[in-house]
Amino acid sequence: MGLLSEGAAWGESRWYLAAWLGGGPGGRVRIDLPIADEVTLRTGTMRQGELQLKWLSAPWAEGWRSSLGLHWRGERVGAGAAATLWRQGVAVGGALQPRHELRSAGLEVGVQLSF
Repeated sequence: MGLLSEGAAWGESRWYLAAWLGGGPGGRVRIDLPIADEVTLRTGTMRQGELQLKWLSAPWAEGWRSSLGLHWRGERVGAGAAATLWRQGVAVGGALQPRHELRSAGLEVGVQLSF
């Protein structure tokens, strides 16, 4: 689900704003440890969010514009259920895929030519 908006800033310059939220069911991670046979671990559900803000200047030469943008993105995957680790039919331990979060933020500066 998202929102995208744009409009005039001043003169012929433009601004853009985008916000997105999403999610999904759990997934799987296949691991191969030296102490156990290969196993597939389940992950928890996933949630994502993203925010972008961008300004595009008025043309300063024929077809040329400059831009400045900020963005942020976050993703969270919940922990999965524990699974037994086996080695040649003998239980040797347990493991689970832990919860993890990824975040990134950035600044974008650019020049574009439209022709």
